[in-house]
Amino acid sequence: MRAKTRMESKGFTLIELLVVIAIIALLISILLPALGRARCAARGARGYANLKQMNTATHSYTADFQDRLFSFSWRAGKTNGLNLNEPEAAGLNAATATNDNDAAVMQMVYIIRKRGDRPAMPFFTGLFPFLTYSHLVLQDYLSQNIPDPMVINPDDPNRTRWSKDPAGYDQGLYQPNLGTSVPPSANWRHPYGASYRVVPSAIDGNPVGTRCEPSGSTGTVLIYLVANGGFGNRKLSNVSSPSNKVHMYDTFGRTCTKESAMNYVELATCQQPYAFFDASVRQSDNASGNVGANPNSGAAVSNAYAPSAIEPPAIAGMPTGAGRVVWTKGGLYGNDFGGTNVRQGPY
Repeated sequence: MRAKTRMESKGFTLIELLVVIAIIALLISILLPALGRARCAARGARGYANLKQMNTATHSYTADFQDRLFSFSWRAGKTNGLNLNEPEAAGLNAATATNDNDAAVMQMVYIIRKRGDRPAMPFFTGLFPFLTYSHLVLQDYLSQNIPDPMVINPDDPNRTRWSKDPAGYDQGLYQPNLGTSVPPSANWRHPYGASYRVVPSAIDGNPVGTRCEPSGSTGTVLIYLVANGGFGNRKLSNVSSPSNKVHMYDTFGRTCTKESAMNYVELATCQQPYAFFDASVRQSDNASGNVGANPNSGAAVSNAYAPSAIEPPAIAGMPTGAGRVVWTKGGLYGNDFGGTNVRQGPY
């Protein structure tokens, strides 16, 4: 055999190896952000699809109910068309309710009994259902069996787990668990909750001084229960700029970071799909949106993350800043993205 020459046996030089490594590192630095964005978009597509489905149903609902946005409609002192002979209606007669809020809770319980196959779900007081459970009205309109994945973000692990086994949640099989107490319990409602909420102005038509408003710097909601009600019964035509105003949102931007708490919806860091009143669903970065205001005083809203038992835990160093999306200045007459962030008329 012919012996290899010195030139033929020569390997890569150190400089050549360093150049190759540098090229690979450059390619990785270019590709990783793109892959991250693609992964974020793929995961966000599931939440996007849910919101799109809810948006489509919303506009169908408004067409069928004289332009009204979906929300609890039962009122105290009225039968509200309920057939009291239905098994699900046992003990639920809004004509005997002392206020509209209790009538709304009756409607919520009725829907859970009927659509969730929970005939023993009890009536209870002390809950304001309009912000966190109005989706049940939309699901009832769609004749859905509940829980239904349409209202749950797949990246919301707790609600996803509960929705698959509501009875197991009732028995305390899953953590976190907000408590089942002695069955039947008002806490049976939790598996029928949603990842998505409506903005307060979509359900709150009360005059200045009695509106829902943020409480302190935590972003928790302070509710005014006024004797004459005033919640629900808002109309799509009340919205001045449907393409700029968010109707439904997830409490967290769950899809683009593992640290979901850093993307609390009222912070500038949040990025997620939002359902707008024009029936569109768009991925938006809150940093490019308008800041919010207290609907009673007009003062700027400052929010930090205040975790509940069913949401991601707080993270040290959580940023604070101007509240966005939820407390839009001007309510339905204001803008979350684009437009002029000024009060344009009555709330």
